[in-house]
Amino acid sequence: MSQLDCGLPPDGSGFESFADKDPRNTPQLWLDAIIAACSGALSGSDMSQTGGTKVKISVLIGYRSLLGQAEDAGLTAGGRAISAENIRRLACNADILPAVLGTEGEILNLGRESRGFSKAQRKSMAIRDRGCIYPGCTRTAATSEAHHVKSWLSGGETSVANSSTLCLYHHLQVHAGLITLQSIGGIPYVIAIAGQARGDPQRNLYWHPELRTAGYTQPMFD
Repeated sequence: MSQLDCGLPPDGSGFESFADKDPRNTPQLWLDAIIAACSGALSGSDMSQTGGTKVKISVLIGYRSLLGQAEDAGLTAGGRAISAENIRRLACNADILPAVLGTEGEILNLGRESRGFSKAQRKSMAIRDRGCIYPGCTRTAATSEAHHVKSWLSGGETSVANSSTLCLYHHLQVHAGLITLQSIGGIPYVIAIAGQARGDPQRNLYWHPELRTAGYTQPMFD
């Protein structure tokens, strides 16, 4: 695996501005690259052993915590606790099976799985975004995750117009409230970054070099 394949610039040249903003050290960057590569492989569509189906992890969590109204941890099938914040991030790409339980844990009602983004939608997102949409990030679309710009749990549609491509690191930051996104004309933009003065919406011009020389100007807020 080369540095370019895992989303790191070959020699660091030309990306000083992004490096200055990224608090991760080199070992952390390599670890995130390995995780992204594994995630990309597990999500692939041509794997004979999985038939293109993602790995299944069962998690039990309360409805209010899933909606972000509480922070009670969920439980995996193995009985291990997982934070509500991490479950909400994983739910971006997950199939959610709603179940209503009684006071003794009995199932009162079992719904149907709610699908995440389809393969066709992911392909469209990859063509549009090409990689993580955070300005200066070099992570490819193949090793990034799909995200609802407006949360599906808040009524956001599972559509290309309401989607964005984010690497694991920046996906975590979005769910932590450190990065704010907005869809403008079907294109996802970063509109706010914690600790930085709010400016105009930003795209990741690393993946769209043609915009640098085409008289491109960022859209203004209304």
